[in-house]
Amino acid sequence: MPVLEYGMVGVPVNGLWKYGFQRAIEKRDVKRSPRPVFLLVDEAQFLLTSHDHQFLSTCRSSKVATMFLTQNISSFYAALGGKQAAEAEIDALCGNLCTKVFCCNGDSVNNKWAAEMVGQSRQMFRSSSNSFSSRDAIPDLFGVGNGLQSTAGTSEHMAYSIEPSVFTTLRSGGHGNQGCVDTVVFVSGKTFETGTAWRFHTFHQDG
Repeated sequence: MPVLEYGMVGVPVNGLWKYGFQRAIEKRDVKRSPRPVFLLVDEAQFLLTSHDHQFLSTCRSSKVATMFLTQNISSFYAALGGKQAAEAEIDALCGNLCTKVFCCNGDSVNNKWAAEMVGQSRQMFRSSSNSFSSRDAIPDLFGVGNGLQSTAGTSEHMAYSIEPSVFTTLRSGGHGNQGCVDTVVFVSGKTFETGTAWRFHTFHQDG
């Protein structure tokens, strides 16, 4: 019962359906019923419960693959009340979702959260400055004075590997973007050819 079609009536029905699936799959005998199963929850903020992060912490042993889709992390926080306890539950839930795919997003809270998820790296920053002080007009006039002083240097700092603002510039598909959807893919425990646990990837809506 899609929420967009059935409105708020669909929320408790789908919530019960999801919870019933979770409970049933946790109880099954994997040796007798070894078939892997898949739980896909679109617009997951409508169906989120406190049981979800507990289910995700153990569901792999029950051979369950889970996918939650939502607009941004803020909608998850709001779904559980937006308090400190709710944020802790959402952080626990997202920590058990090992693969994360970030698309174009205008929510600053979400983008900062994504940047922190990707992490920081050592980066080199260049700096330069020019100053001019005329102590003697005659030497300066003939270019033999030292009134112009320039300095340059580099320094190393820890900074976001992907700045939060980058997530606002990703292409979001459609005709104007030739069907290209830019994403940042993060996978816990995996190293891509970039040497990092994340990479940019572009999906094409035409398949």
